[in-house]
Amino acid sequence: MTVAAFDLETGKELKYGKRGEIRVLSPCKMSGYYGRPDATDEYFHTDEQGRVWACTGDMGYVTEDGCLYVDGRLSASWINENGEKIYLFDIERAILDIEAVRQCKVVVSKVEGKRVHVAHVALVDNTDKTQALKDIREHCSIKLAENHMPTWIKVYDYALPVASAGKLDVLKMENDVTELRML
Repeated sequence: MTVAAFDLETGKELKYGKRGEIRVLSPCKMSGYYGRPDATDEYFHTDEQGRVWACTGDMGYVTEDGCLYVDGRLSASWINENGEKIYLFDIERAILDIEAVRQCKVVVSKVEGKRVHVAHVALVDNTDKTQALKDIREHCSIKLAENHMPTWIKVYDYALPVASAGKLDVLKMENDVTELRML
């Protein structure tokens, strides 16, 4: 099995340590999605040498020693009003660097008539919220490009909302724009 990262625009295989879509080359693969030739065509990529790669839909990179690092799902992104692609998992990772943050999920919501990315965070017990928000703002300003900086944040006391299936309730977070704080 071969695993590599590919440039999203050119479809070319990237060098070690360069971030792109994770693709897998293996003799073991599905024949396709049942009744969905469009999805099958999207899932497989044939390179210049005629090799057929499976496109995982994950963003990450491979190191020279063969380690694979997955940053997040490519679908966890959006195009802002300036036409810039924003990867929500990059914002989550930066916020999760803060010791006071227990959980973080960044979603796209409509706030004051404008689509923006909003950070939803649950803090560790007995955390000073004012200090935590200051730490998040300072750390994000160092770690993130300006267009990735969250403008709004929602703070939860215990945990982020969970849907009946046991996963984070992303839809609820996307639609809940109450009690947002400016970051």
